[in-house]
Amino acid sequence: SHLESVVSGACGVRMQKTSVIPCGAGAYSLIRFEQMKRYQTQTGIAKLTKDEVSGDSQVAVPLKDGRYLLMLCDGMGSGETASRESAAAVSLVENFFKAGFDDAVIFDTINRLLQLKGNDEVFTTVDMCVLDLKTGDARFTKIGAESSFILNAEGLMEVSPGSLPMGIIDEVKPVSRAQTLSMGDMIVMISDGVADE
Repeated sequence: SHLESVVSGACGVRMQKTSVIPCGAGAYSLIRFEQMKRYQTQTGIAKLTKDEVSGDSQVAVPLKDGRYLLMLCDGMGSGETASRESAAAVSLVENFFKAGFDDAVIFDTINRLLQLKGNDEVFTTVDMCVLDLKTGDARFTKIGAESSFILNAEGLMEVSPGSLPMGIIDEVKPVSRAQTLSMGDMIVMISDGVADE
């Protein structure tokens, strides 16, 4: 529309209208714009459990500013305890990201919470990818997680495993790697059950 063209020109990047909120009893509207996304995502999840309850939890959700969060957490062991731990880690990380905290604060806080539980058997791995849908940049962060893979026109690229799982040591040192993706690239994230097969 004309308004989107004007706003895009003023901002120096292509902008798109995301919401229109009537205000002042309909006298005027509050229009929200954000930078136009260059890419879109399609996600799928496959699960097979050894026990009745899986220790894995996952999330695939849009974040602010055109980013997208892909995350897989694996609670050590199996059954209800592992499921609770991985689900709690997924929920905390997702909420921290949505609140605007940076990675270092997020992982340090969750690691401290796990240690406070005082249960030496409770650890959680985190496998995460944050996509910037405006640029195609992807940041992989791994804590005790298995390799991930990027399948593209050039072949298969491995994203190497990370550090020890959260809850084992006082200071979490995630392993991060940045990669720019292209249209049609596929990200594959797996848990240790798949890697062992």
